[in-house]
Amino acid sequence: MGLIILPAVIFWLVALFFSCRAGFYLLVDKPLFPYALSVMLIAVLAALLYVGFGLFSFKGRSEVWAFEIPSFFLFNKYAALMFTCAAVVYYFGGHLAAGDLVKAACFVVAFSVALGNLAGCFGSGAFISKYNISQTY
Repeated sequence: MGLIILPAVIFWLVALFFSCRAGFYLLVDKPLFPYALSVMLIAVLAALLYVGFGLFSFKGRSEVWAFEIPSFFLFNKYAALMFTCAAVVYYFGGHLAAGDLVKAACFVVAFSVALGNLAGCFGSGAFISKYNISQTY
């Protein structure tokens, strides 16, 4: 199963690198307090909400397949679609992506989805052990 999950993890790591790079170039010349801090806070909060809602959808279950939760995050087609749309608008948006608000929205979406998928994948073991969910192999 590692041969299937590892490329997805690498994809989301590259996606996180892309979003961090986009965020750096967006926030490098902006003031810290009103703009940069609020954009970063929104992005991290959105990632935490995404992970929380994703993990707590498994809370009521007593048994999960060993790679079910990581697969839920890593192979989520809606998350991949949202990241792809954000990346396309960021790079090929032309006049649409000329404003800081659109670039900030693209950064928030890309960063929160990439970070949320990686955090959900790597945090699934702790979630399973905390709620005493058994794993089947």
